Amino acid sequence: EHDYDVDVMPPQVVDQRIVSSRRIRGLLTEGGDVRTAHQLLARPYRLRGEVEEGEGRGGKIGFPTANIVPPERKVVPREGVYAVRAQREGDGDEAPRREGMMNIGTRPTFEDDGAKHLEVHLFNFEGDLYGEQLRIEFVDRIRDEREFDGPEALKRQLSEDRSRCKKALDELF
Repeated sequence: EHDYDVDVMPPQVVDQRIVSSRRIRGLLTEGGDVRTAHQLLARPYRLRGEVEEGEGRGGKIGFPTANIVPPERKVVPREGVYAVRAQREGDGDEAPRREGMMNIGTRPTFEDDGAKHLEVHLFNFEGDLYGEQLRIEFVDRIRDEREFDGPEALKRQLSEDRSRCKKALDELF
């Protein structure tokens, strides 16, 4: 009637388990296991969102961030720090991806209003991304989010996180 064929495919199996959207969502939201999600998806897990203006705290300690607002129903990985690659939405798939690190969480060092924030720091980038759509590819989970004694302690940890993220990105790309 509609002049098309349907092929029934066998389920995809990885590590003796069927690959399913439920399994991938669980990996992302329960453990932040973006590496295994990458394996199951055959590509990095991605989300996109609009960059909105933040409070500028990251820039004051040498780690400016783009605050990302993802679509309402998009699966957001578990709170923590991630090695990521980012690309402007309008640049196309072949455009270069910028490496960086992302924090997902409640920003407990400064305020813990219970809201989940997504903040990405792009390495070697200066500029204004407000209003832009960024596509974020998750490469590896580095650590849990945690509270620090103040901005200087956070800055020291972010320097360490940057080194660990660069290492993770170098290993995979």
